[in-house]
Amino acid sequence: MRAIPHSRNPATRRRNCGIAALALALPGHAMAVQLDYAVGAGLMYTDNVNQDEFDPIDENIFSTRVDFALTENNRHLDLAVRGDAEHLNYLDNVYDDEVRGSLVADLDWTIRPDRLVFSVDNHMGYEPIDFRSNNAPDNLQRINVFSAGPTLMGRLGEHTDGELELRYVKTDAEKTEDFNTDRYSVAARLLRDFDPTQRGGLNLEALQVDFDRPDLYSGYHRRDAFYSHDLALNRTVLHLEAGYSWLDLEGYSATYDAPRLRATADVQLSPRSRVHVDLAYQFAEAAHDLVRRLSESGDPFDPTNPGDPGIPDGPTVGPSGAITPDVYRERRVQIGYSYVGERLTFDVNPYYSRNHYLNSPIDNRGDRGISLDLGYRLTPRTDLSVSAWASSRKYDSFPRKDKDLSASIGVSHRFTRHWSGQAEVRRLDRDSNANGGSYVENVAFVSITYRR
Repeated sequence: MRAIPHSRNPATRRRNCGIAALALALPGHAMAVQLDYAVGAGLMYTDNVNQDEFDPIDENIFSTRVDFALTENNRHLDLAVRGDAEHLNYLDNVYDDEVRGSLVADLDWTIRPDRLVFSVDNHMGYEPIDFRSNNAPDNLQRINVFSAGPTLMGRLGEHTDGELELRYVKTDAEKTEDFNTDRYSVAARLLRDFDPTQRGGLNLEALQVDFDRPDLYSGYHRRDAFYSHDLALNRTVLHLEAGYSWLDLEGYSATYDAPRLRATADVQLSPRSRVHVDLAYQFAEAAHDLVRRLSESGDPFDPTNPGDPGIPDGPTVGPSGAITPDVYRERRVQIGYSYVGERLTFDVNPYYSRNHYLNSPIDNRGDRGISLDLGYRLTPRTDLSVSAWASSRKYDSFPRKDKDLSASIGVSHRFTRHWSGQAEVRRLDRDSNANGGSYVENVAFVSITYRR
């Protein structure tokens, strides 16, 4: 597999908004940058900010937030940056004030059309330090994955292309030092267009991973060989990968191998409804998982409804990864259904995953769950939203089981084209057989937002 999976071909993301400054300095035609943003402020009350079973602490939080999306496309440059930044002011001083954010940045610089592209990409998000614990503020850390390198392309026949892809990747965790790595990858691809709707490819990939702290975890070398196939029809988009992977752990003098199988499909059932399927059986690890989830989460900024600026994000729906250096065998099934009507929107997303770690079997676990999101337009300016999700996590090596339930209901009103207000109540409930692992949290908030 590639050092880090990319959501487009070739794809790029970058470390911070400084990517835009780099883009402006590149040669090319005059650029018409598209910038959308929203800023907001809100007040939230929670009766259990520390998510503790025995000693819950209530807290009032004042928050300010900005969401943004920056895009630029011309003959030489393909740029897309999206993200958010949020300042949390804990009014009762239960925790120190903090800033959180997320970022997905892509830059493709076409140095020579159809011959040479230089790509830069970055994914930044927040993950639990101890994924068995709750998502209290003191159990979250910033994770960043940065990648850069060229892709060389050449026409080998009327319908056949060749690609050579080189990448340097840097992974960094704010607290978990054994996650930090330098990675070097090379990939060779032979791609053939069968017809205007289908493309197949033979892919060879090699990845070397060197850890910043080899005393904590040794590096490894990975090789992948697989066939890929893409199909794009009017109502169906399909991507398949089938092959094999080999993994050499240097410090353990151990070699592992496993099939590499991936399949994703988007099917437009009707003008208003769509199904998405994502299946995987492969080697994976924390950096790969973070990039995949951020890439597939969709654009968090919608100029007409960017979310709830000023309100801290709730727990991630779906299986969150353990930020560890260990590689695991992943089995994953995710299915989503979406309906968008004139007044009603509906999303349901069940999932199942099972991870078997190569060197830390204590982390072996299975996750399953489902999320539901419902939106209804009460009036031309007022929307009702209802969300719920349930998940279950069970460990193989010890008798621990966690069940999470969440439900929320909210309303938003657009006062003008630019100004809107939001209010929501939310309940989180974790039932765990681990001592001190359960908690209940009730949240209420109001906020106001300005959209460009």
